[in-house]
Amino acid sequence: MTDDEKKSHGQPTVESPMDGLEKQLRDMGDRAVIGRVLTEAAWLEGILTRVLQAHMPEKSNNVLESLYENGPLSTFSHKIKIARAFGFIPPALAAEIHKIRAIRNRFAHTDDHLTFKNGEIVKMVAKLDAAQAARPGDAEDAWAGAVIDIADQLIKLWRRRVNG
Repeated sequence: MTDDEKKSHGQPTVESPMDGLEKQLRDMGDRAVIGRVLTEAAWLEGILTRVLQAHMPEKSNNVLESLYENGPLSTFSHKIKIARAFGFIPPALAAEIHKIRAIRNRFAHTDDHLTFKNGEIVKMVAKLDAAQAARPGDAEDAWAGAVIDIADQLIKLWRRRVNG
């Protein structure tokens, strides 16, 4: 007789619909965190793209395709490096965006169920300048602060270029 049969007095056990619900909810929450990180990093990349395009005198579809589709601006990393190299963003901002990109990549390229409580993620987020203003030990708050701060800086740079 198995342990389960002993617990159920010899009767076969029936799995409750509630079994595993906590794990499913936790996994769903983890996926929500991953989705949030990927979405917010993509949002920053999109704003950076607008900053780059604000400096382009030629924006035809042909030119944009050659730059973005397997071209020099095809990755987030390249966009950051080129924006920095041409002086479109200051070095400190480029460094912060690279930190965001690294965190995004850690979430994107793993089978682990990462959250902002994961030790590796906590260490990566602690390196963000916004971590200094966040509640101590609150990596999620530091991430949110960094995303907002970087977006604000990029939007100001974009507006300055667009509005002259």
